[in-house]
Amino acid sequence: MSNEKSNRKGRQSSSEGFTCDLSKNGLSFIVSSINLEAKHLFCDKDSALQIRIELPSGPVDVNAAVVRYDRLHGEKESGFLIGARIVKMNEKDRARYFDFLRKPSNKMGRDARKKVTKLTGAVSK
Repeated sequence: MSNEKSNRKGRQSSSEGFTCDLSKNGLSFIVSSINLEAKHLFCDKDSALQIRIELPSGPVDVNAAVVRYDRLHGEKESGFLIGARIVKMNEKDRARYFDFLRKPSNKMGRDARKKVTKLTGAVSK
């Protein structure tokens, strides 16, 4: 499910996962760890995560604030379900992201999940 990358100190500097739900204002995704760069993803409410989502038209980069998380203990999935509010996205990525959301064939389901290829540490909102 997830492929984690470590920096020189052995801390997780980025993580991969997949989306569960996408909307105009937010997204949910699953990752294997709630910690990134030795910090809890939900510890600083004044920061946002940098997220790259792989869409059929190419990757889009999103800055999003974590609003909730739940630990998953299921047979099919484990890790953490993260809910986030989109706080920033460049206009080109926003146009492609909204175009993706408008297409009926992109209704979220297990086979429609999009890979989160890059989840990196907090940035200022």
